[in-house]
Amino acid sequence: QGSLASFDCAPRDHGIAKPPHIIAAVLRAKAQYASFGKQRLANVLSHQGVLISPNTVQRILREHAPAVPSVAGLRRRWHAFEALAPHVLWAMDICYLYTSKRDGFDRYLITILDDHSRTVIASGLYARQTVAEVVEVLKAAVLTYGVPQRLVCDHGSQFTCSEFRRVCAVIHLAVDYAPPHYPQYKGKIERFFRTARSEMPRAQTPEMAAGLHAVWIAEYNHDRLHS
Repeated sequence: QGSLASFDCAPRDHGIAKPPHIIAAVLRAKAQYASFGKQRLANVLSHQGVLISPNTVQRILREHAPAVPSVAGLRRRWHAFEALAPHVLWAMDICYLYTSKRDGFDRYLITILDDHSRTVIASGLYARQTVAEVVEVLKAAVLTYGVPQRLVCDHGSQFTCSEFRRVCAVIHLAVDYAPPHYPQYKGKIERFFRTARSEMPRAQTPEMAAGLHAVWIAEYNHDRLHS
């Protein structure tokens, strides 16, 4: 009969307006724990008896917290680096070259690159990427060119395990681990992998892949024009 038309069931503030003491508590918590985000600030406030959601904390800070002046970041100065001579510094890494999703089989490219000459010291395609395959490539490189002064690699388990460290200690090879999340530290071999993915002829079978890899590495070292 229309008797419900006079009822207003919606909340008056829709959960948006907050009492001044709640806003003050959020601002005090932010001032005390400046590095905390909305979730951790909400946890701090809950221990103080103020029940508030993380999103509400964020909204209050956007509306009431003083703006933090932005600090212009310093531009990183890049300097080209190159080892003084061949076999002073090698870089070793692993990349996916063939994947079962795209090619029907998996093959890992394990390579050692000389920092001065950009020569591929040793390289191989393997179905696995364990320390056994890594040591096999390192052995081939050392038996051909001797032990370099330093080897750069990342923090992969193949390079940080006790077996790899023991092998390097036996041949008196110093290992330099690149900082995490800093691929520029071994940028030359990263660039080599990019070239290998784009230029190495693709194979349809694992046996063909091994042959094409050997031919292409020889061409890369001796015939390919390098910038």
